[in-house]
Amino acid sequence: MTAKFPGPAIAGCFLWFVRAGRIAVLMALGITVLYMPGMPSGLVWPYEWVIVFV
Repeated sequence: MTAKFPGPAIAGCFLWFVRAGRIAVLMALGITVLYMPGMPSGLVWPYEWVIVFV
């Protein structure tokens, strides 16, 4: 007896995770740009960046 591999179902699920991951990275970069120095809510001091990334 051989087991059938549910290829399309697993491939579709995997592609959804890849797509969601790319969107999450873009959103994180967008939020990081909002906190760059010079922006209205910019982080100026190095310890503020440490708080954000920790």
